[in-house]
Amino acid sequence: MANHPHALVLEDHPEQLRMLVRHLGRLGYATVGCRSADEALEALEEFRPTIAVIDRDLSLMPSRHHTSDDVLARLAHSPHQACSVFMYSAHVDSAEALARLAYLHPRVMVQPKQAGMPALLDRISRLMQRKLGDLGVDHGRVVHLPSGSRWTHRSGLALFLAHPRAITVDPSDARALRRMREWLEANGSVCGIEDLGRQQYVLRVPASA
Repeated sequence: MANHPHALVLEDHPEQLRMLVRHLGRLGYATVGCRSADEALEALEEFRPTIAVIDRDLSLMPSRHHTSDDVLARLAHSPHQACSVFMYSAHVDSAEALARLAYLHPRVMVQPKQAGMPALLDRISRLMQRKLGDLGVDHGRVVHLPSGSRWTHRSGLALFLAHPRAITVDPSDARALRRMREWLEANGSVCGIEDLGRQQYVLRVPASA
């Protein structure tokens, strides 16, 4: 299961939590749902999500010791820094609030709650369903579309979801990404993986692709 794509959902409203877990499950993720920040931080000690969806407000289930901002900050650091993070909140309409979130996690994707849950689900789906060159994603696996060949290690999905940003990975995932580069070359993909040093990697996609 180490290579299976996982998702973390932090949401205090039971029905919305179930909705998000179901949605990510349909997209191919083994999803851990949490109702408090304390619970989410405990879960992050046990697994490494490829994607996380965090409700910042948590008014129904305030944690005894931690907040959603603590969870966001934890996801910005090893071994979770390759995780793609959505944070949604009713209170992100000011420059100060957005600057605070960017300070906690420079790559966080912010979604206002005022747009509604369907807008959040649609944004998550569009991230998963986009095409990059001759690559796509199917049930949490990167697919070379012309050949149908699949790359099954979670690091490949993290790299795909982060594009055009680079990701920082641990040594085992760095080895997996080097193998993925060989897989792309063997399949004649127009895409490639560049090693930026310091265990940072980026997916290169031709502008014309």
